[in-house]
Amino acid sequence: MIEDEQMNDSVIVIEDLVKYFDGRCVLDGINLKVPRGCIYGLLGRNGSGKTTIIRILLGLEPPTRGRTFLLDADSTELSAELHGRIGYVAEGHNLIQNYRVGRLIKLCKDLSLQWNALAHRPQGKRAFNRYAGTIEPCAGYGDRP
Repeated sequence: MIEDEQMNDSVIVIEDLVKYFDGRCVLDGINLKVPRGCIYGLLGRNGSGKTTIIRILLGLEPPTRGRTFLLDADSTELSAELHGRIGYVAEGHNLIQNYRVGRLIKLCKDLSLQWNALAHRPQGKRAFNRYAGTIEPCAGYGDRP
């Protein structure tokens, strides 16, 4: 069991994580702590469990055994507010195939609790305008495209 003090120093905590798919063990007793401010990468062959770890951390997949914490919250109980602070891009092109860019933006806007707040920040406005077909210089960015 992790102590509260240790958990507050880490943005990701994984304790004895085990995951089985169809009777096959894909994660066997994984333990990991990623401190705040650290950049951390998961490396491994295809099928080694990298995506499964991420899906479990995000609460998208239940663990068979063990516990995971993300930003001081149990991964199985992440709030919508906490999900709004997390960015995750899955491998591959999982966009709806026949949607135009504007329709995809509307879909993302409808799914995001913080869309309007993000669109009004300089970085968010720049990205939004790029998809809308224009790029405007933003404060702090000079004339970079």
